[in-house]
Amino acid sequence: MARSTPLVTSRQSSALLVAQFLGNYLGSWLRTATKGRVTASPVVVGEPAGSLASALESAAAGAPDARLIHFDESPAALKPLAGTDARRGTVADALPELLTEAEQAALLLVHDVTAGSLQLDALTELLSGPRAGRWPSTDVIAFVRADAIKRIAVNLVGGRRSEAALEKLDRAVGADWRTEFHSGGAGAVVRGYLRRLEAALPGRAWPAAVRVNPNDEPVFWLILITRQPHGAWAFADAVARARRGWRRTLRQSGTPDEGDQLPVEGMQSAQHLAVGAERHEERAVVESLKQNLLATRRRVGEFRISDRPREVLDGLFGTADTAQIRAAVRELHAAGKTLSTGVGGDIRDHVLRLPRR
Repeated sequence: MARSTPLVTSRQSSALLVAQFLGNYLGSWLRTATKGRVTASPVVVGEPAGSLASALESAAAGAPDARLIHFDESPAALKPLAGTDARRGTVADALPELLTEAEQAALLLVHDVTAGSLQLDALTELLSGPRAGRWPSTDVIAFVRADAIKRIAVNLVGGRRSEAALEKLDRAVGADWRTEFHSGGAGAVVRGYLRRLEAALPGRAWPAAVRVNPNDEPVFWLILITRQPHGAWAFADAVARARRGWRRTLRQSGTPDEGDQLPVEGMQSAQHLAVGAERHEERAVVESLKQNLLATRRRVGEFRISDRPREVLDGLFGTADTAQIRAAVRELHAAGKTLSTGVGGDIRDHVLRLPRR
């Protein structure tokens, strides 16, 4: 029986998620990166263009002051980008040139880690080299696809190995990924990558695992790497909202046929996620936020929510959005557990105050 709606592939699904995320995030990043100060036009770099250009162009349409640069090693990927700043090559090779171009500008790099074109050493150099600790900021959004890791890992066994593909991922995430994959699949590879990021750039990485359902394995990961902790709020909110829209699209895209190629991981989960179950999950997020807020207040006393992103979003990073944080504060106020009402202004600027004795 034919489907009434087309099934998206894994590659299309990742493009959809990235497009929705960047549509939510890029404007917030521009405000956070410049903090309203007059600087050179912010520079946004995407690599590889083949998987990121469309989403970046769409998101940047609402930010005309941003300079958008695409990199890809494939001429075919760059061909549709005629008339834009599209460059053949890699960010790693062009790093000195890029740093000169963005000398007085905020810089955002968006890259697909599993494409293997940006080595971990080059990423570390970008964030710990001449721009480290300088204003304007340098931030990175790293995108990781579970299906891409699995496709590359096929080369670890069997006679038809692609050493080039294996070595590219070695350089991008660290050679230990090979043993990590055998021990725990794609999730173990990402956890190892995050450990190496933490060792090279302590406290700078903010990972958000994207699942269809809470009990599923992650399908994608989005990782913010920044020295601006307050920027983590905009990132987490954008991921949460993008996940909601992405998951809704999966639900509406039909059930896979047996002959379909590259069905989206988690598609079956999305098909069985009833609206009622989604609402139950959202309610659970608010309850968890309330617990995190109270636990943080017990530990540190009164605090401004924006100062404690790791504590408030513990276990919920990329799942909870600002509307749910507001709902949690309002419910705590209604229960007499805080003087903060959760009403008005940016909820992240609210101080969680102790109730009167």
